Amino acid sequence: MYQFIEALRALAVVFIVNSHLKGVYPSDSFSFGAGMGLALFYMISGYLLAGAAKREHLGKWYVRKVLRLYIPLWIYKTVMVGVGYEAVHGFGGFFRSFLFPAYWFVASMVVMYGVYGLFVKKIYRVYGKASLYAALALSAGVFGVLYGTKAPIGALDLRTLTVGAFELETYSFMTQWIWFGCMLLGLMLAGAKGDAASGKNRVFYLFGAVFFFGLSVWMKGLLREPGPESLMVLPEWFYVGFGYCLFQSFMGWESLWQRMADKKVWKLTELLSRCSLEIYYCQFFWIHVGRQAGFPFNLFCIWGGIGVSGYLLHRFSQIIISRLERV
Repeated sequence: MYQFIEALRALAVVFIVNSHLKGVYPSDSFSFGAGMGLALFYMISGYLLAGAAKREHLGKWYVRKVLRLYIPLWIYKTVMVGVGYEAVHGFGGFFRSFLFPAYWFVASMVVMYGVYGLFVKKIYRVYGKASLYAALALSAGVFGVLYGTKAPIGALDLRTLTVGAFELETYSFMTQWIWFGCMLLGLMLAGAKGDAASGKNRVFYLFGAVFFFGLSVWMKGLLREPGPESLMVLPEWFYVGFGYCLFQSFMGWESLWQRMADKKVWKLTELLSRCSLEIYYCQFFWIHVGRQAGFPFNLFCIWGGIGVSGYLLHRFSQIIISRLERV
């Protein structure tokens, strides 16, 4: 594993958890970062999956990746139902809580893995970079059309995957095109020779990330006030710009991250990175429990609970996954 990936993924999960800390800080203005964290996560996924998707049998690869999503989810959900924190009513409730969509991120990745794997295996491997640029343009174009029209097609609403009164409760389908574009950017970065190799480019991309970060925070504050709805489309592009620039910058500083890996402080980064999926699952319980305490003790309670439970869930899940892979 490249060390810069560990750093990026740790930062991404901090952004995402921080965005859910409404009611924890003295002001909710401090709870931001979901879009930036998601852009990083999807780019990291595209980057790491590029080689495996080419080499491995598509069906086996897909099953392995989906199980990696579901094993910790099933363990976590079983515990939550067992302690009475969550309730499941009937087969429909079980299906939606344990299978699909479960969390919107699970539903997103179940679909994304399949589409991404097919693209890499059947299209990108045959047609190369031309197909990648075409797919990026298609993702951006479809997002633009869905955002521009914002109209259902008969009983089908493509923005939220709603068919009549049947709601799948997934995150806005419209933004999935942005996240798939981020996976494609990860694929492009995996195939690049690394144009961030020079110190000049590393600094340039770092300033680019800071620039898009500032735009994202500024837009978050601006959108709290009544204003033109057309501005709502801008944050998604700022998130992509932030993720891409930070990815390039961190990739160019790989030698620095390698030296950092020998430091004890790096263990926290590795913990956040390798338990990132489990942290995502566990965060909501601890945020609900921990926000009852006063600031800043609520932050210690939340992050402490998330860290310990995420680590335990990760270790237990890995035991089960490793046994299944030996079957």
